[in-house]
Amino acid sequence: MFLLVLLAGSVGAQGYSAEVDLNSRYVWHGIALSSGAVVQPSLTTSLADLKITLWGNYDTNLSSNQFNEVDLYLTYAREFQGLGIEPTLQFYIYPNQGANNTGELALKLAYPLWILSAYTNQIIDVQHYGGSYFADIGLAYSTEVRPGLPLQAALYTGWGNTKFNETNLGFSKSAHNVVGADCCVTFYPLKGLYVRPHINYSRLVDTDLRAIVTFPPSILNVGVAVGGEF
Repeated sequence: MFLLVLLAGSVGAQGYSAEVDLNSRYVWHGIALSSGAVVQPSLTTSLADLKITLWGNYDTNLSSNQFNEVDLYLTYAREFQGLGIEPTLQFYIYPNQGANNTGELALKLAYPLWILSAYTNQIIDVQHYGGSYFADIGLAYSTEVRPGLPLQAALYTGWGNTKFNETNLGFSKSAHNVVGADCCVTFYPLKGLYVRPHINYSRLVDTDLRAIVTFPPSILNVGVAVGGEF
């Protein structure tokens, strides 16, 4: 996968970007996948409208196999009459975890609404957990606190079908899973380098779902990402 990212960069790509994101917790679709801090490095390259990202997760609280997830994302982005369209093929690999690797097809649609942007993500597993489906809808806001200091925020809600909840939570019914909010601001201390502190709050919605999970139903995750282009 690493070679695939490098190959794309060598065939007329627009360059590479790299990032290291430190988070107080790994939270995915409202589900806590770690009990504490994680480090999440990524490497991205783009070729025309195609973007390839290699992403990993390092769990600082595990005693062994701390580098426990590697993902690959292939994203194609276009715009049609103001509608942003981004299909993505995403693969999840869990080295030395005894977990099943899998792949998903995702589609993101976004459309501007005055000062906001409405968006939705539709995600279906097409490999090991075929038919597992999760979707969210949200409103995003972007502005500049001052020139060169962008601020982004979003409110969203998501739901999973029975297969998704069985696979990830041991919960045998479809549900309105999560509501959440994100906010981040990006600083550029040096040319080509950025620092982005961010915060996310998520809460499980379904009462039965909150009753069976072993992690807190409300999670506040704080982190900071450092990255740049080269």
